[in-house]
Amino acid sequence: MDEVVLKQILRQLKFLTFWVTLFGTIIIIAFMLGSFALYKVVVSANNSVKKLENFQQQTVKTLNVKDDLCNNTSVSSLLGSKSDVCK
Repeated sequence: MDEVVLKQILRQLKFLTFWVTLFGTIIIIAFMLGSFALYKVVVSANNSVKKLENFQQQTVKTLNVKDDLCNNTSVSSLLGSKSDVCK
C-alpha cells in the first residue's frame, strides 16, 4: 500500500515538476523577448530624437533669412533704405 502511494506521489511530483519547468521557461523567454523589444524601442526613440535635433539645427541654419539678408551688404543697403527689416 505504501509503495502504491509512493508511486502516485512520485508521478504527481514529476508531473508538477514538468509543468513548473515548462511555464518557468516560457516566462523567462517572454521576459527576454519583452526586454529585447523594449531595448529596440528605446534605441529607435533615441535615434529619432537625434535625427530631429539634427534636422532642427539644419533648419535654423538654413532658414535664418533675416541674418543672411542683413549681413549681405548689397541687399542690406537696399533693405535699409526701403524698409526697417534690418534695423
